[in-house]
Amino acid sequence: MGSGSSITAPVVPCAKMSLEEEISSVLPVYYVDEELTNDCMNDVRSSWSLVLTDTAPKYLEWESVESSRKSCAALFSDVFYRRLIEMFPSYENSFSNGLFQQGKSLVKMISLTISQLHHTNHFAVIMQKLAENHCKLGVKAYEFGVMGEILFHSLRRILGDDTFSKKMETSWVVLYSSMLKHIVPICVVHERSLRLCARDTQPSSEEERRNENVRDLIPDAICATANPVVLNRLHREGLSMKGNYNEGFKS
Repeated sequence: MGSGSSITAPVVPCAKMSLEEEISSVLPVYYVDEELTNDCMNDVRSSWSLVLTDTAPKYLEWESVESSRKSCAALFSDVFYRRLIEMFPSYENSFSNGLFQQGKSLVKMISLTISQLHHTNHFAVIMQKLAENHCKLGVKAYEFGVMGEILFHSLRRILGDDTFSKKMETSWVVLYSSMLKHIVPICVVHERSLRLCARDTQPSSEEERRNENVRDLIPDAICATANPVVLNRLHREGLSMKGNYNEGFKS
């Protein structure tokens, strides 16, 4: 937290890690397992209201010297996505609707999340959908932790250090940690399922060696188009000469 970054490289999952261990390994260092109290909720609501009503202190300072007249929410989004792309350059071309529309979606999501803080079931459903949608886009669990750092950075830039005090920052950390409690397990389960599918579709070392032996016995034209199933069938039928390769395709 604070002006410095606590972002670290993602942990490479170990095959022997349990689900709980992998979830714990990707949670950011600022994560806290604390209840979201009424005091925290009030801090979050009051500070976010400053963003939505164009009354954030730092924004008012910038507005007095700039003529662009961007809304505070739009400026917040600019800061957020500028920092996001700085951290993840590959994201720059990922927003098909452009950064302006993406920024509006970000503000709406934060507002929706805050509006449901007293409704735990609705809050959980929103987080589930958020996680699932981002999984489809290829966002990793650990990247959500980095996004939290970017959120705190953006709020500090717009609100200023006096308003975004240590107490205020802590309230936002508790809120975002509550979000991660729902989001990260969904993302980790999704990533584990992808790894499992990839592992199941890769031939074992023994299969690879067997297929290489078969390739030595049949013409290159067949090897170029044959999948592992065909190659295994050829091996089972005991081919020993290139001249017999057609036999492998008889029913």
